[in-house]
Amino acid sequence: MTTRKAHILVIDNEKSPRELLLASLKQKGYEAEGAEQSEDALQRLKDGIYDLVLIIHCASSEPLLDCVEKIRRLQPEAEIVMIAGFSNIDDAVEAMRHGIFDFVQKPYRLENLLNVIEKALQKNEVKLLMGLYEASRLIFSSMKMEDLLDRAVEQIKKVMEADSCSLMLLNESGKLTIAAHRGMDEKVVKGIEVEVGDRVAGRAFKEAKPYLLIDKLDHYSEFDGVKSNAKIHSSMVIPLISGLQVLGVMNINRFSPQNHFNQRDLRNATIFAAQVGQAVQNAKLFQEIEKKAEEVRQAHEVLKQAQHQLMAAEKLVSIGRLVGGLSHEINNPLTAVIGYAQMLLDGQYKDGPEDKLRIIIREARRCEKIIQHLRTFARVSRARLEPVNPCALLNECLEMIAGDIKINDIQVEKKYPYPFPEMEADPDQLRQIFVNILSNAVLALENHPGVRQINVDVRMEDGQAIFDFTDSGAGIPEEHLAKIFDPFFTTREVGKGTGLGLSLVYAMAEEHHGKVRAQNVKGGGAKFSISFPLKRVSEPASQQAKEATAQNLVSKTQPRETERISRVLVVEDEETVRNLLLAILGGRGYEVDTASDGEGALEKIRKNSYELIVCDFRLPKLNGGKLYEAVKGLNDSYARRFLFISGSAEMGDGAFQFFQKNLVPYLPKPFSGDELFEIIDKYFQKKMKTV
Repeated sequence: MTTRKAHILVIDNEKSPRELLLASLKQKGYEAEGAEQSEDALQRLKDGIYDLVLIIHCASSEPLLDCVEKIRRLQPEAEIVMIAGFSNIDDAVEAMRHGIFDFVQKPYRLENLLNVIEKALQKNEVKLLMGLYEASRLIFSSMKMEDLLDRAVEQIKKVMEADSCSLMLLNESGKLTIAAHRGMDEKVVKGIEVEVGDRVAGRAFKEAKPYLLIDKLDHYSEFDGVKSNAKIHSSMVIPLISGLQVLGVMNINRFSPQNHFNQRDLRNATIFAAQVGQAVQNAKLFQEIEKKAEEVRQAHEVLKQAQHQLMAAEKLVSIGRLVGGLSHEINNPLTAVIGYAQMLLDGQYKDGPEDKLRIIIREARRCEKIIQHLRTFARVSRARLEPVNPCALLNECLEMIAGDIKINDIQVEKKYPYPFPEMEADPDQLRQIFVNILSNAVLALENHPGVRQINVDVRMEDGQAIFDFTDSGAGIPEEHLAKIFDPFFTTREVGKGTGLGLSLVYAMAEEHHGKVRAQNVKGGGAKFSISFPLKRVSEPASQQAKEATAQNLVSKTQPRETERISRVLVVEDEETVRNLLLAILGGRGYEVDTASDGEGALEKIRKNSYELIVCDFRLPKLNGGKLYEAVKGLNDSYARRFLFISGSAEMGDGAFQFFQKNLVPYLPKPFSGDELFEIIDKYFQKKMKTV
């Protein structure tokens, strides 16, 4: 049996059988009404909602099928069952072809009739539920308000067999406006605004009450003075309610004067409107959540930007400290270079110049290494995780502050396990963490009267990489221990610290899911411990691969299909380097032409043919990248003759990204003649065939 009371209309012009059947139906729990004439039945069908119409005998001059058609038009969702005598079996069969559910032949048992009625009602119930379910499913399938409203009006029009429909929501000024519609003129829709309490929609919203309207509005006293739409002959105006809140109004209209909405339609539309109201409320909540999420995301971005700016500021402070020590480290080898070079110029050598030249080269390489460390530390890059060897990185950082360590007569004791596995980290951030901690240790020992020592211990424990930095200084005052990682906390005098170093160390360690802890050591001194989750890398990367060096990039380039080199163009704005390349390449027997800027080089390439173009990236007038593109436009094969040289590929001028994108050979400055010819022989010079 159905779970709700079904409403049945019995049409029979014989009173006694009709009354008997009505009593039986009511006894079974149905709401049943009787009609003697078809005219009476049709009026009842206009005024009420019926789930089933039971025709026993339709006393009318019109044919049975016409009567069925009228019932179907007035109550399209009601099922029709006939009780047919032997004489009108043919009529019943024909009626089934026209859509009645079934017929029962006289004489009948009440039990059989009730079974047919129940099946008809179940069909009606299932059809209604499926329609509402499908409509609700489509509506709830989207959380975006615009999509939801559009699907809702589409389903309203379809399920309710309407000619037009609309959904109205409150705008920012508190008036009802059409948010979605079907079957309406777009120009008319844009101009509609309804005050709450005005017209039908405004009253339905204010009173939280649905309205069923047939024909003209002047038939209804409560809408006296409200102008009717001549096209609309019946409409339903239903509030969208979620909980105790009215969210909007649903308007559903039919234009046909014969096919009016009825109470059944209003009931179904009200059920549907409740679903739409809940969906609208969910979409509103979703919009609020999205808005809050966007606000949080933007706030997070602002904080990230601020953090990056603070990191950059602190890095500048660190660089300032490092430069003082590194200048000492660079000046020493430069003194040797200048001194021995002067001796060679003056002819002050007895056993030949080779030993002095080797010293000059060695000390120049020493300067190169120090500068490379500083450039790497100063590099501005996006956070990236890659395999790194933390012990090698620690050694780099110790070399960077070697000048300060030496000046302050500090002993450094290192204890690294061997081999230490590579870990996934951002090398730039890890470098900044180590430099900050080590620099703080050096500062703690600057004026310390006793033994000055820094112990650097690295170990693996419970899946963690742990780095301990212990100094032999005076330690951290107990009242400061809880504050040292707070932003802007510093005990140094104005101008000697930002108070950001340790707070950024803490933040960067957290980004790596690590922890930083500070404590005083028994007997004097302070200890900073940093722990990171140790994720072993399946294939340890070499130092070259980790640093994405130029040699790694060159190894990815394909040999240039070039004839044996005879003529070379050198494009270099620095005169000393340009003349050096002229001498080195000319000494090998090449015919060498030179240009000091990009535009001059392009002009020479237009007029002459070169097998090799050795080109600096940073050039006046036309930089190396633009020159490359211009030459490629002239002749694609010429682009494969470029060998770039640069001293700034790590400094954020776009050079390294350009080399990666175009896979062009690249040689970083400084370089020796042997290194230059190694690249030329490998990628440009075809091997001579031996006979």
